[in-house]
Amino acid sequence: MRWKYFIPVSAFVVICFVFSIFFLDMILKSAFISGGEMVFGAKVEIASVKTKFRNLSINISGLKIANRSDFFRNLIEIDSIRFALKPLPLLSKKVIIEEMALDGLMWNTKRDLSGALPPRKEKKFVKKEKKENKSSPTAKLFSSIKEKAGSEASALPAADKIKEVQKEFKNISFTNAVSLADLKSIGEMDALKSSYSQKYSQYDSQLKSLDLDQKISKAVAALNEISSIKIETIQDIEPAKTKLDSFNSTREELNNTISQLQLMQSQMSQDFGSEKDVLAKINQLKEGDYKALADKLKLPSFSFGNLSQSIFGPVWLDRVHKILYYLEVARKYMPPKKKNEKMVNTRLKGRDISFPKEDNPPDFLIGKIIVSGTTGGYGKEGEPLDFKGVITGITSDPVLLGRPTKIDISGSQGKRTLILYGVLDHTTDKPVDTLNILFSGLSAQSLGIPSSDYLPDMKNGKGVLDGRLILKGENIASNMELKISGFKSSGVETDETRKIILSLWKGISEIIVNAKLSGTFENLSFSISSNMDKILSERLKNMLGAKFAEVQNKLKAEITRLTNQKKDEVMGEFNLKKSELTKQYGDKQKEIQSKTDEIKSKIASKENEGKDQADKEKKKAEDQVRKQAEQKLKELNLFK
Repeated sequence: MRWKYFIPVSAFVVICFVFSIFFLDMILKSAFISGGEMVFGAKVEIASVKTKFRNLSINISGLKIANRSDFFRNLIEIDSIRFALKPLPLLSKKVIIEEMALDGLMWNTKRDLSGALPPRKEKKFVKKEKKENKSSPTAKLFSSIKEKAGSEASALPAADKIKEVQKEFKNISFTNAVSLADLKSIGEMDALKSSYSQKYSQYDSQLKSLDLDQKISKAVAALNEISSIKIETIQDIEPAKTKLDSFNSTREELNNTISQLQLMQSQMSQDFGSEKDVLAKINQLKEGDYKALADKLKLPSFSFGNLSQSIFGPVWLDRVHKILYYLEVARKYMPPKKKNEKMVNTRLKGRDISFPKEDNPPDFLIGKIIVSGTTGGYGKEGEPLDFKGVITGITSDPVLLGRPTKIDISGSQGKRTLILYGVLDHTTDKPVDTLNILFSGLSAQSLGIPSSDYLPDMKNGKGVLDGRLILKGENIASNMELKISGFKSSGVETDETRKIILSLWKGISEIIVNAKLSGTFENLSFSISSNMDKILSERLKNMLGAKFAEVQNKLKAEITRLTNQKKDEVMGEFNLKKSELTKQYGDKQKEIQSKTDEIKSKIASKENEGKDQADKEKKKAEDQVRKQAEQKLKELNLFK
């Protein structure tokens, strides 16, 4: 035996053994904490890390990861994590874990101390996060969803407004509150009345400018001249035709005058408008007075809005935001790649290029994780539900592994059920992440519904949540149906507002909420609907609407009373001026049309007279020629 080799090797083994006993666990613990804080941007706590060289196993206990969005809550809490590394792949710098056990999984548990990172670590994380967000498509969704959630949360007025509105209704008085001096419509109706007189003068002047009486006189003279034309012989036809042609131009001139009258009458009728138009204008002026007086009298109003979207919208959007955060982490550490993609590592003196092989395992792989946990935990209300399940195929190279990551978790206890199923398919360059959840019998309080004056007591409420989310490339499609029952619609009426709210909820036994989120990362469409929208809105309107309508009607009736006389004056002036102009235009048009038709008839009569005379002369000539021919024939017969 070569002692000179044995002694150093033995010393090295002893040193490694001592190191593993006294320092390795501590170093691994520190590395896990530092790495976790860099990933999650909040404190990571680990109670202990135990390693065993015999089977290369690691046992992590008491893991707590703080929630960056709420430093007094844990994002995840796990009692124990156990796994063993395969030794041979370690020689190739590969971490392969066939099976991992994860016990006591909880989320959103309470923390007694803040989970914020120290300023130096926080600064480092923020710098890293900003750098990563620039190249992360999923990160584009976060700000958009946060903005939508914030706008929904502030969209609903406080329920105290209902009580204030009722009080304001009682204090409204119309005694000496409305006078003629307050009504702008009075002056505007005077101007409207004056405009009809001006229009009358304008169109009356246009009518006179046509000099219709002279044209009618000319037409009468033309008729007399046409009547005086005599066609007794063939010689009278040509002079009569010449004269009749000149009268045709007179008739054409009259036709043009009629066209002018029709156009002017149409313009006049359009300019004046109909009686319905005038009434609409007057009502518009009165509506302006109503709005001005309502502001002056501080007439209360109330906007009902979309109740479910304002109450449940922020809750749903917050859930989607958290899921997208986890999916972003998954896509970052399990990145999709194109098949047969070359891996290039740049070195000082050249580049190493590796080509994936069919039998080559990924650099990191967890074949299976056996999960067990509870929906309860420190600081969480409601009865907890235990669950268990399996997660398979967690790897740094999904394409090389050739199959997606699958999540299959379930739990059942009495009427309560939890089913979570997901597939994270990063085996192509366009990842597809699908998550489905069905949770029945969960506590309404555990949903995180914010306290709202509009909601009944949710302490004993139970819910059924059925949701689905698909993230395909940069397109998201998510929908959720939530049913809540078992809440109290009666209770201690601490004040007038609470009394009103509880009265609104009487007879309602179930809330059904449907939420949808879809679109691309930069163009999201979001909607929430619920049966409570219609029910509560109608009940609120019935409660406030009757009184509001009464006050509205009183104010409008007072305005109508004060403006009725002026309205009658405007309508009288409108009807008088328009009817006079319509009659004038109609009478003149009728008179000229009559003369035009008469001229046309006379001309046609004289033309027929000339034609008849021509026919007589023609017949006379034909008879004369025939007689002469007969005479010639007789003479020829005598000589035979």
